[in-house]
Amino acid sequence: MPRKKSEKLKVLQGTNRADRRRNTPKPKPLFPHHPPRGMIPKGAIYARWFWKENAAKLEALGLAREIDIPAFYTMCMTFETIRRCEDIIAEKGILVPGARGQELVKNPAVSVLNAARQQFRLQCQSFGLDPGSRERIGLPTEEPEGDSVMARLLSGRKDFD
Repeated sequence: MPRKKSEKLKVLQGTNRADRRRNTPKPKPLFPHHPPRGMIPKGAIYARWFWKENAAKLEALGLAREIDIPAFYTMCMTFETIRRCEDIIAEKGILVPGARGQELVKNPAVSVLNAARQQFRLQCQSFGLDPGSRERIGLPTEEPEGDSVMARLLSGRKDFD
């Protein structure tokens, strides 16, 4: 069976037609938009959400390749730790009863949260997810305006209906 031509090749050869475009093979993304099967544990809902929310954006900007999967996995799991610690602190408070029960001590989740946030900040820099690192690698520091109603409204354009 002959291999299908890409759309770019069809344009070059002059055989690109609108009625044939839907059959054009799509290239495999350089970075998976969903976590590889079995990589993120089942209960890690925040890590899974973070991957799905940011992987496609990183790939579109050219900041992530297949070789970056382990580093991005670590970043997702660090995000999971941050969110879990925040949940524990919200539930039990910053101060919890000590071992003897009479005095209040700092919740251990606060220390874990601070360490995880510091690690996450460093990981964000390696993927260009903060303004300073985007500037160093030459990416725009602002999000491009999309076609959303809110973006058109904030830009002052009148065609936001």
